Amino acid sequence: MKATTLLSAVALATACVGSAFGAVTSQNIVGYIKLSLTKGYNLVANQLNNGDNTVVTVFSGLPADGKTTAFKWNGRGYDTSTYYAAGDGGWDDPTLTAAPGDGVFIYVASPATVTLVGEVSLNTTVNLIKGFSLVSSPIPVAGALTDSATVAFDKVADGDVYFQWGPSGFEVNGFTAIDGNPVNEWDAGEPPTLKVGEGFFVKKNTAVAWTRTFSVN
Repeated sequence: MKATTLLSAVALATACVGSAFGAVTSQNIVGYIKLSLTKGYNLVANQLNNGDNTVVTVFSGLPADGKTTAFKWNGRGYDTSTYYAAGDGGWDDPTLTAAPGDGVFIYVASPATVTLVGEVSLNTTVNLIKGFSLVSSPIPVAGALTDSATVAFDKVADGDVYFQWGPSGFEVNGFTAIDGNPVNEWDAGEPPTLKVGEGFFVKKNTAVAWTRTFSVN
């Protein structure tokens, strides 16, 4: 899966509501993410708010061939929705969502591209359960998981295991915090590096909330 992002245009909408009120300015960060999906399973993320963020809204550009399927982890297994032609009903579970902060598997029978559009969430909380969570950065950034200038994931803890999807299946990277020693060890030697539009699994020993705040300077 390859992602191309054009982020965003920071759109400043200004409306004048009478001379007594002056100008009212609202600021939204809008843009798009183009996902290039390979044949088979792709672990992706919708990192732009688009209405109800259902698969109907987010992934409508994918092939409606009765094979394209979204898989969303519910903590015990996957909820799924398959995309059929409009005459056959469209997505068979139109309520399945892929919101910023979620990770979602997309299966396609042949290579495909889909463009995600919407607004960047300025404040998002991603809840990580004890056990496995399928999540993503809630904003479209790339970089090392713990890089405060990009992904800014500050919830890494001893015993965490991270799973990224690659051409040969899951790539696993565990984290060990050594008490009394300033050295913290990643099995792969460094933290996972995430791409824009990428989801990942994390296995944690304790439930935590990851709050990501994005500001425009």
